[in-house]
Amino acid sequence: MGGNLQVTSTTGKTVTLSSDDTDANLQLLLGSKTNEGNAVAAAGTDFVDTTRKSISSQFDDILKQIDQTIQDSSYGGINLLQGQDLKVTFNETGTSSINVTSVNYTANGQLGIANSTHSFVSNDDVDVASANLKRASDKIAAQSAVFAANQTVIQNRSSFTKNLVDTLNAGSDSLTAADQNQESANLLALNTSQQLAQTTLSLASQANAAITRLF
Repeated sequence: MGGNLQVTSTTGKTVTLSSDDTDANLQLLLGSKTNEGNAVAAAGTDFVDTTRKSISSQFDDILKQIDQTIQDSSYGGINLLQGQDLKVTFNETGTSSINVTSVNYTANGQLGIANSTHSFVSNDDVDVASANLKRASDKIAAQSAVFAANQTVIQNRSSFTKNLVDTLNAGSDSLTAADQNQESANLLALNTSQQLAQTTLSLASQANAAITRLF
C-alpha cells in the first residue's frame, strides 16, 4: 500500500536484507530509509527495533548502577560485597569470635549478568538476559541468608555482653555511687546510738557506786 514494503519477523529474529544485485539497485527497491529510520546503504543491512534498542540501553545502564551500589555498600571501612572479610571479637582475649566471609560481586562477574546483546532484537537475546537475572537473584537471596545468620549470632552475643555490662555497672554503682546524704545520716545515727550507749553505761556505773556507799 502506498508503495511501501514492510518486512516483519514473527519470531523476533534479526532480519537481514541482501541482494545479488548492486547496493544502488537495492536502495532503489527499498527506498532511502526503512520504516525504523535506518538508511539502507548496503546489502546485508540489519533490521533494528528502536524500542528494543532503547530497552537494551536501559538494561546496560542498570548494570552499571548495580556495580556502583556494590561499591557504596561499605560500613566502617569494610565492604562484604567486595572481598573484605569481617572478624567480630566477642571477648577481651580474642578467643571468642566469628568470621564473616565476604563475596566479590560485580554485575558481569560473580552475578553473571551479561550486557545486552544485539540490542535485544531477538527474543533469544531477551530470554538469555532473563535467565541471567534469575540466576543472579537466586545467588543474592542465598548469600543474604548467610549474612542474616551471621547477623543473628552477632546480635545475640552483643545483647548478652550489654546485659552483662549493665549488671556489673549496677553492682559497681551500689559500692561506689552511694547517696552521700543518706550515708551521712546513717553515720550520725550510729554515732548517736554509740553515745547513748556510753551514757547509759556511765549512769549504770554511777548508780552502782551510790548503792555501794550506802553500806
